[in-house]
Amino acid sequence: MSALPLWVAVALAHSSSRPAVLAPPVVLAPLVVVSSSDVRVGSPPTFAAASPSMVPAVMQSDPAPTAPPAATFGASDDLRRDLLVGGVSLGAVASMLTLGTVAWWGDRGLSKFHFHDTGFFETWTYAGGGDKVGHYFANYFGVVAGTSAYEAVGVPHGRAVLYSAALTFVLAQTVELIDGFSQYGFEYGDSVSNLAGWALGVAAELVPAVDDTLGVRVSYVPSPGFITGSKSYLRLINDYTGQIIYTDLKLKGALRLLGVPDSPARYFLVGVNWGTKNYEPQGPDPERRDRERQLGFHVGVNLPAVFDDLQLGGVSSFGAGFFKFITMPFLTVSMTRDLNGDRWFWNFGLANRMTPYISAPPACRP
Repeated sequence: MSALPLWVAVALAHSSSRPAVLAPPVVLAPLVVVSSSDVRVGSPPTFAAASPSMVPAVMQSDPAPTAPPAATFGASDDLRRDLLVGGVSLGAVASMLTLGTVAWWGDRGLSKFHFHDTGFFETWTYAGGGDKVGHYFANYFGVVAGTSAYEAVGVPHGRAVLYSAALTFVLAQTVELIDGFSQYGFEYGDSVSNLAGWALGVAAELVPAVDDTLGVRVSYVPSPGFITGSKSYLRLINDYTGQIIYTDLKLKGALRLLGVPDSPARYFLVGVNWGTKNYEPQGPDPERRDRERQLGFHVGVNLPAVFDDLQLGGVSSFGAGFFKFITMPFLTVSMTRDLNGDRWFWNFGLANRMTPYISAPPACRP
């Protein structure tokens, strides 16, 4: 709603307070002189109500339309939308700062800014690469989910993508800068991982074919080390042993790009995934021989495609949105290789749970 109706209302209210100088014609139209002979000299003329036949045609027009009610003063639609946009943005900022304070910065406080090279996926890294794929997923999720949040409060799609992309980028890089003043230090590897997930999220929102073909999901089961050690739900973001991050190639979108007609294959997806064990939280072995870096190759059910085709209204919308990011156990099967121990095992969407070996594990494996 623009401001123009408010100015019109002010003008109407201001003019109605002035005395009338000339009555409008519609008021005088029903009144005509009855007869000149009935008018006496020195006496005022007499009037009578005129019948429709006595009123000229030009004066028999339809009555003036009823004026619309004056606009009421209050927040316009644009203002309300801007307030909602501000609420979404401030909520995201407050949530991230709260999470960072509890999960990362609150233990030892802040210190002088410094850099820290934590690597990417090497054996010696503190999280075995689990932190890097976590950053990758978080930024993808931030852009895609943020776009939906802005659209929900009335922002057009293109502008919603812009808002979400800008907010996600600024938040993620701000966290890295604050890390530079903490015991972690500024890690350029985290920034690179942030950008990778951010770029995929922006591409998915701007190009529907990308969203139909590529996606990122997470599977999470609290690890024993987290359950016995952390005792804080906000710290589960650091429980890399309990997480698997999946990058999916959705056959539904891939088949469309290849010009292949719809087939049952559209309900499946394939891809690669990454997980770790006993890096963070650390395992019981003081020599850390129990640590694993897990690279998996998976096939699974594309649940959003299933929900979309079921056409169950709100249920389909919720199911498609939820399982776009969350992995349903036992509906994704992965053949996974432990890069530290040179062994293979199966995984069914439960991080480090129910993982039968394909190749016999060494005796040192706990």
